Amino acid sequence: MSIEIDSLIEHLLSDDENVASKARDRLAELSDLNQLPKKVPTTAFTAAANHPDAEIRVRVAQAFLMLRMHCYEFELPADIIVKLLEDSEARVRANAALAAGLFTGDRLFDPLLKALKDPNSWVRREAASALMLTNGPRSIAPLLAAADDASPQVRCGIIHGLSRAESNTVDKNPDVSKQLIKMLSDSDESVRAAAAEGLAWVGDPYAIDALRAAMSDESALVRGAVAAALGTIGDSESFDLLLRQLKTGNHEERKGAASALGELADVRALEPLIAALCDENNLVRMCAANALAYLDSPDTVEPLIAAMRDEDADVRDAVSSALEWIGDYRAADVLLEALNDEYEFVRTNAARALADFSDKRAIEPLKKLLNDEDYYVRSIAKDALIQLGVNPDNNS
Repeated sequence: MSIEIDSLIEHLLSDDENVASKARDRLAELSDLNQLPKKVPTTAFTAAANHPDAEIRVRVAQAFLMLRMHCYEFELPADIIVKLLEDSEARVRANAALAAGLFTGDRLFDPLLKALKDPNSWVRREAASALMLTNGPRSIAPLLAAADDASPQVRCGIIHGLSRAESNTVDKNPDVSKQLIKMLSDSDESVRAAAAEGLAWVGDPYAIDALRAAMSDESALVRGAVAAALGTIGDSESFDLLLRQLKTGNHEERKGAASALGELADVRALEPLIAALCDENNLVRMCAANALAYLDSPDTVEPLIAAMRDEDADVRDAVSSALEWIGDYRAADVLLEALNDEYEFVRTNAARALADFSDKRAIEPLKKLLNDEDYYVRSIAKDALIQLGVNPDNNS
């Protein structure tokens, strides 16, 4: 195994994207099989971090990211990340900040604080998110101090960092909600929309009045994000407003309203959400399917079964996920067909649902999925067969 890991790391660092891509797929497969070692050799990283080609140095950070995603006990060589955060190339520094976000500990706090003042906006944005992920509540003060950054992209990153840090904090900091409410009036619509999404993460009822006021924002993107936030926070008094937005708004507004109505789980939204499964916009249809899963009504099943014929793969993903969540056996036939869907996530949703149904008709199709081109589909098919009482290693 150590020989294969050495080879995988070498391939992850390859300047040939096909080679690197295959290495990433193999890494994910080994992770799924629980065959990754607890410690990964870092000698190759040390050499590559000093490589004269910036693309190779970028790949070092990207390889750290992949390893950490699939091997949670992978020990970060912090000195290499610090070196990459100080690289002369902005894209190296940005990727290093992105990778740093998956590791915890104080060792990277000061380097990331420095990166928050980097001359490159991409680096500052990634540093903002990484600070939250690595240091949680400790990151709130420096993120608040940087909230007036000149770049809209960085301000969005700071909102992301603030809201996630605050959502994971027991002792809430009222300054976070106040700052996010202030940013609902930002000059850039993407920042205003991000602020609404951030307030949804924080979940502070204090923000409801400000969000209701923002429903009249000139930007449909913002109005859609605000609608979704009101639903997430649970503002049931906005039900009529959200219903009107679902029926008459543009696609951004309809998308946000559908999500919000699902969060409110008010059965009065059943018929409008079923109608939204036929919306001209695929994202609205997707949000409607997700929302119907929350209504806990048997009347959602037949419309969702019909929506499995949708031409959009993301919509079918949402619909099959909703049917899996609802768990009504009336969906078994269409989910059996979905085991052959061209989209891998639809196949996995169908496999899980049919296993939960204990539907023996799924056994043979699931055996075929053990040879699926997608490793995740193979893994879910194996788990589903085990749940159905079949030994997947005896595929005969």
